[in-house]
Amino acid sequence: MKGNISIRKMENVKSEVERLSEFLYSIDRAFFIPLSEKVNIDSYAVKILTKGVVLIAEFEEQIIGSLLGYANDQTSHMAYISTFGLLESYRGYGIGYLLLSAMKEICIENGMKYICLYTHKTNDSAIRFYKRNGFVEKDDPGNRNDDVYLVCNLLLKNKKNVNPKANILVTAIGSYSADIVIKTLKSHGHYVVGCDINPKEWVADAYNVNQFYQAPYINDKEKYIAFIEKTCEKHKIEYVFPLTDPEVDLLSHEKDRLFEKNIHVCISNAQTIKLCRDKCQLSTFLLNHGINNVIPTKYMGDVDIVELPAFIKPISGRSSEGCRAVFDEKEYAYLKDTISRNKYIVQPYIQGNILTVDVIRDPITDEVVCIARRELLRNKSGAGTTVEIIENMELEALCISIARKVGIIGAVNFEFIESDDGEIYLLEINPRFSGGLEFSHLAGYDVVNNHLKCFTGKLIDKKGLIKRMIIARKYEEYVTQYIDN
Repeated sequence: MKGNISIRKMENVKSEVERLSEFLYSIDRAFFIPLSEKVNIDSYAVKILTKGVVLIAEFEEQIIGSLLGYANDQTSHMAYISTFGLLESYRGYGIGYLLLSAMKEICIENGMKYICLYTHKTNDSAIRFYKRNGFVEKDDPGNRNDDVYLVCNLLLKNKKNVNPKANILVTAIGSYSADIVIKTLKSHGHYVVGCDINPKEWVADAYNVNQFYQAPYINDKEKYIAFIEKTCEKHKIEYVFPLTDPEVDLLSHEKDRLFEKNIHVCISNAQTIKLCRDKCQLSTFLLNHGINNVIPTKYMGDVDIVELPAFIKPISGRSSEGCRAVFDEKEYAYLKDTISRNKYIVQPYIQGNILTVDVIRDPITDEVVCIARRELLRNKSGAGTTVEIIENMELEALCISIARKVGIIGAVNFEFIESDDGEIYLLEINPRFSGGLEFSHLAGYDVVNNHLKCFTGKLIDKKGLIKRMIIARKYEEYVTQYIDN
């Protein structure tokens, strides 16, 4: 989703009544008992706008969500949520949280002390949502046997912009970013389940999670998804953090299926991830959108004569796998005859420094935060081992523009090359956490917790002061099992 979502209170005017009625008809069948079977929607729209509170979420001048209720009982000081619904395609972005937060603010301003509501007893996802946001089950004063009665005490300390404790599954915890992801989530009070394709004794971080499981290989897609679903059901997991590219690619296509089971996969949408994966399409897309800091890129199958030196890499390669510089025509001719040209791209070879940027974009507010580093040493797989934290306004502005145009959600990793003459060119976008994620945390920004905020409707933190420093990574050995002689 690209662009801003606005939350506002509707006014009691004819045009707004008509818009509200139209929206309520569009979500009528989303309720366990259709709204039209309980009220006359047109009359209800007039009544609620006259006597109640109507909050709507709008995107590109379209109503995509609404919360309707009353906050005028000065005897009991009890507000009431009557109807709350979102268009199906906009669920999972935290819009419900924003509407509910706005309603709480209005209720407090109107002198209300509590908010109550009913939801059907089988609506597990709604019940969990309300409980995450301060509601508790109470005895039902109305004796509605098919419903759950929930009440929120508005006088309790309001912890704004804090992620409630959640159960979170982190995959591939043998990967580079796993340690800082697990440590950060646990430090915020979350229950962390970890999985990896390797057995527990082979994975040091398997001993740092609350529960570990050995996962099936991802090439058996149905078995892998069934494993995710079973694990999430067993531990009541609502958020999944995939850490490797193959998992991101697969789960991006399963987000809607998993969301129906109240499992939020914390990654960008499938369309955005597909664009990031194809380096040639990404280059063309950005050029067409006025971003010229990209390396001219062509499919190798379309190039018979190449200007040397050139750089060859897989279309959707990961890390530095399959990448190589080509300096003479014989070598290029050999490559053309020995590799699948339709799976590779060709770019001009540029000498320079690698710049890596952890980029976090809030899909609701369009706020983007960037933490950049210059890689001084990196290993053969492309992971920085010694880096310098930098601040570069030109680079940051470029990242913000790219993140918004591509439609990034949450935290991802941009890689650039800084040529010897100071020009900056985008190399690739990895739509996942970077292997050097902890560098950004050491520099002063909590990427992991702010990534979670992008999927729970919380506002991400402002960038603040980033510490300039050089950071060197070291590796540490752990004994995971003693074997008897």
